[in-house]
Amino acid sequence: MKIQVCLLLLYTFLLTSFLPAQEQDTEYWEFITWDAWKSQKFRYYVIQETRFENNMSDYSRFRLSLNLAYRTRCNLDLEAHLTVIYAKPIDARHFISYPRLELEFNPYIAFDNGTLVTFRNRLELEHRPNIKYVFFVFRHRSMVSFPLKNCGKLVGINIYDEFFYHFDSDQVTQNRFYPLEMAFALNEKVNLNLFVMIREVLRNNEWHRSFVLGSNLWF
Repeated sequence: MKIQVCLLLLYTFLLTSFLPAQEQDTEYWEFITWDAWKSQKFRYYVIQETRFENNMSDYSRFRLSLNLAYRTRCNLDLEAHLTVIYAKPIDARHFISYPRLELEFNPYIAFDNGTLVTFRNRLELEHRPNIKYVFFVFRHRSMVSFPLKNCGKLVGINIYDEFFYHFDSDQVTQNRFYPLEMAFALNEKVNLNLFVMIREVLRNNEWHRSFVLGSNLWF
């Protein structure tokens, strides 16, 4: 299994090495996830997100989400989130804050060897300041999770991709490809995920690329 991990790391390095540097920004995203309450079917959790862009030098975004998830009997998770975002849009002078409602319909496939395939389907309803209408955004993420054994605190590898579709413009406006996310079990209650992401965003009918390093501490 250690050979597979090394191959994944090499694959990520080779993939990101060929990105054109003149078109690429580097960002850092930090997540903290708190499982506030769990039962057999329900889960209530809180997510805090902070972003830094422009080669990690500028603080650009803060997000706080309150999330309720329900696990059905037919390999399906249903979720509803209430989110508040404090962000600085590209080329803007000031930060703005706005609410967002998120509804999710997430089927998954669990294999006997522990491999998990999940399909996250999210509808976002976003109300921004000084705009009369509500933004409707559909996001789809496909993810494969591979469990690891005998690798110390490294317990899993995830690979996934996500695209954004805006109904108001009838366009795919963003794609996020995660060639590698490593999951670590620091102890029985605290986990840490480290990831790299290639992010493509459509702005003014031109695609802009950034390379994102990130972490998610959850407990």
